[in-house]
Amino acid sequence: MLRLGPVSSSAGRKPGTPTIGTATAGDGQATVTFTAPTYLGKPDSSLTYTVVSSPGSISNTGSTSPITVTGLSNGTAYTFIVKLSNTVLDSEFSSSSNSVTPAGAPAPVTPPVTPPVTPPVTPPVTPPVTPPVTPPVTPPVTPPVTPPVTPPVTPVQNKYCTAADVTNGLCGPSGCCGGVRGSNCGYTTTCTYG
Repeated sequence: MLRLGPVSSSAGRKPGTPTIGTATAGDGQATVTFTAPTYLGKPDSSLTYTVVSSPGSISNTGSTSPITVTGLSNGTAYTFIVKLSNTVLDSEFSSSSNSVTPAGAPAPVTPPVTPPVTPPVTPPVTPPVTPPVTPPVTPPVTPPVTPPVTPPVTPVQNKYCTAADVTNGLCGPSGCCGGVRGSNCGYTTTCTYG
């Protein structure tokens, strides 16, 4: 049986095995924590920890926990182991970590753009213009002018001359026919003096 480990000349120089912690996936990478062993070997300076992925054996080194391993494929599940090296020997690899699957960062969520709501434009309502009603002008009614009716003067015949006859011009001022009985004074009537 082949025994792995330091030869007798390096006894006491091999460091103890680190204790694996938790692996956390990122975008194409994973961050692995671990705890340093109690015994760091001889010499106990210039210590280097190496974290290796499975599958792919992609590794990264550091002087303390945690160590981030990059270059991983998103969507692939990985586990990790870690070892400690001093300037002389390497420790054994730790047990495997939990399995993690790197994934890309989610695409930023763009909120939907709501277009502004433009209220409908209502045209102003113009009331109908009602023209003023002009009442019809009724011309004043002028009653017909009836000329006074002058009754015709009927000449008096064969009557005694009276004062009214004188006033109406039917007899002379001195009585019928100027006081001449039975004569025609030029009027239309032959006066009879009585």
